[in-house]
Amino acid sequence: MKLKITLLALFVVLSFVLCTALGIPKLIISEVPEFSRLSKDPRLEKPSGLTKFKFAIFKTGEKKASSAFIFEGGPLLHRKPIYHSVVFVEHPKGTFLFDSGLGTQIQDQFKDHRFYVKPMVAFENPNPLVSQLKEVGIDPKKIGDIILSHLHWDHAGGVEDFPSAKVWSTEPGRKHLQEFGVEKGYLPKQLDSENILWKDLNFSSKPYENYSRSLDWFGDGSVVLVPMEGHTAGDVGMFLNLPSGKRYFFTGDITWAREGFEIPSHRTRLLRSLVDRDKELVGREIFRVHSLLKVYPNLEVVPAHDGEVIDRIGLYPHWTE
Repeated sequence: MKLKITLLALFVVLSFVLCTALGIPKLIISEVPEFSRLSKDPRLEKPSGLTKFKFAIFKTGEKKASSAFIFEGGPLLHRKPIYHSVVFVEHPKGTFLFDSGLGTQIQDQFKDHRFYVKPMVAFENPNPLVSQLKEVGIDPKKIGDIILSHLHWDHAGGVEDFPSAKVWSTEPGRKHLQEFGVEKGYLPKQLDSENILWKDLNFSSKPYENYSRSLDWFGDGSVVLVPMEGHTAGDVGMFLNLPSGKRYFFTGDITWAREGFEIPSHRTRLLRSLVDRDKELVGREIFRVHSLLKVYPNLEVVPAHDGEVIDRIGLYPHWTE
């Protein structure tokens, strides 16, 4: 039985290599959307007036993979670092996390993953955020909120390690989890505690950049959340706007690499069939960010797993402010 499973897994991996090697970058969208109209925040015209805050990025696990695995058109021989990241934000009005990464129970939880997917999503060097915080003398209870870009296993895995934090996600995102269970990238054991303090993210109808809805988290323009679409139901992106004028856009898993937005390009065929809810919506979202980068070439777009982008920004103990 074990031999059959091993051979099937090997077949899946070999098929995947072939598909990725032959992949041609092409967005899957029925028509090119119009994203030229922007709703700019006037407060960004004088960023020095924005609230001063800082953020750091933590790595809770990692691996390396060929870029051809990560996005169509990626070079087969380029080994790209893949990080399971968490954004730690310290603001005068509150401290919160964007995603929670791999948690303390990840080794046991990962056993529930679909066996034929495990070789493609295996990770190394798990280092849960709660453990890292304790090692450097940061009280985990300091974190008041966790905002999830989505509920997949490598983003929501640390939620139960912070029982006093409020956990924010969209209602469609939680329904998607309940509908698919271990399918489409979820590990329900990570989120089955009755003690999780769930809260609904509700976006206002106020446009922001080329998004029709948004949520100004602190009401001061420094942290703005936007609804994204396609990877799961209810994906969330986060803009961080600093007084220095530097802007960051954390995009979760719409793509796994910044190149996906720049080309623009999808995940490879097999991976998007395994992890994406709607390839048409993902294509539209990729094109939306691609359009935004044309207007703001200095905008630092940060896919959650792109180790090259994260290394350029700097991992904790580096703080960006």
